[in-house]
Amino acid sequence: MSRWSPSSSIKDPHDELTWRWLKLLIRCLSPSYEMSLREKIERLVRRWLAEAEYAIISSDGQIVASNFTGDHASYMREVWADHGQALKPGEFAFVGEVEEGKRLLICRASEGAFVVLSSRGTPGAILLCARSICRELRDRSEAKLRELARDFLYELDPRFSNVNEALKAIPPTISWHPTLNTVVRTIVTILSKPIRLSQILQSLEDLGIEVSREEALKALEYLESIKVIRRR
Repeated sequence: MSRWSPSSSIKDPHDELTWRWLKLLIRCLSPSYEMSLREKIERLVRRWLAEAEYAIISSDGQIVASNFTGDHASYMREVWADHGQALKPGEFAFVGEVEEGKRLLICRASEGAFVVLSSRGTPGAILLCARSICRELRDRSEAKLRELARDFLYELDPRFSNVNEALKAIPPTISWHPTLNTVVRTIVTILSKPIRLSQILQSLEDLGIEVSREEALKALEYLESIKVIRRR
């Protein structure tokens, strides 16, 4: 005897979409649901600041989570490299402005993690926000931070012996998002060896390709779906 489920009787695509959202809502309201690190950080940022850019950086300089983009991301990394390692856990420093009126704060949450915030908020509000995030991070190891931030390791599918073979397996045009054609192919080129999401994002930035974390994830999910790459 087959088991009935609500989704099995859905015929209209709009009803199917509604059912998917309902399942997501049920999952989020479930006691077992745990917010991702990114969700927790963004909730804390919204609590203290009207608008802000943030980054969580591991002690080896890898960006675990961030919404900095373009020139702001490059400047933030330079400032962290110049000032971050001098800080002890619990210490902080205001170190200039990303743009006029936007203060930049670096706070060391632990030996393994830093919080960077940029906002037009008051120094007090920025510091309170940073300390709230630091409390969230303080007891987490770098490995745990990567896991919670979904900083997965990606590599070419084993059936490909090199990047050129993998590139030939990608359709000439990606109809669902033509603007990501370049991003998809560049990511495959980067994967000459297994690397993490944070490293992929940094490589794209170094190549002058401006893409959000969400767009990069969409490109990676597409490459997984056509079995060009795999996630570990």
